[in-house]
Amino acid sequence: MRSIFVGLGLLCTSVYAADLPQSQDHPLLGRVGGTEIVGYDSKRFDAVEFQTSSFKEYDLEKERRVYQQPGETIEGARTTIWYEGAALSGLEIIRQYQAELVPKGFEVVYDSTRDPNAGDYTNFLAPYSNTAPRNNRSAYVMYAATDSTVKSVTLRRINDAGRSAHRRSARRRLERRRQPRIPARGLRRGGADQPRSHRAESIARIRD
Repeated sequence: MRSIFVGLGLLCTSVYAADLPQSQDHPLLGRVGGTEIVGYDSKRFDAVEFQTSSFKEYDLEKERRVYQQPGETIEGARTTIWYEGAALSGLEIIRQYQAELVPKGFEVVYDSTRDPNAGDYTNFLAPYSNTAPRNNRSAYVMYAATDSTVKSVTLRRINDAGRSAHRRSARRRLERRRQPRIPARGLRRGGADQPRSHRAESIARIRD
């Protein structure tokens, strides 16, 4: 089963810049009008923890985010794109991405804009102080933000899991149809001459 997660961490600023060289939009997501790519990174295989509940704090000793409930760690290809845009609210961007992804088979796992416990995002961007994507901004911009400007959303594509389950179910039905069956009539004719182990196996097949 293959799952695809999309994590959107949004920081609204008034800074504007041209796209970072050798960066590109992800094929699953169109670009929100008026934004530019200022940070980009892509790996063929990585592990990422996705937010599924309210952010509580950033553990400075363990250098990781702490949530009310443990996040979900997914392994696979990972793309990080950092957009900036002027005169765009975080809520507007979130709603545009949700409107684009839900029809493609995604479901919202977590949405900070609908979480009554969301609010304090102090140090939420701290991981970027050590692992910032390639960018044309100062390191400070990558991990510092006013708490009220940070919004986060996690979406998961569910149609892959549904198709996998359907394929497994169809495979089981096909295997059952292909299983050889011994007619009951044959058992009555030569059952006495068959070894007991063979007779038991034949009866079991008929009863299945």
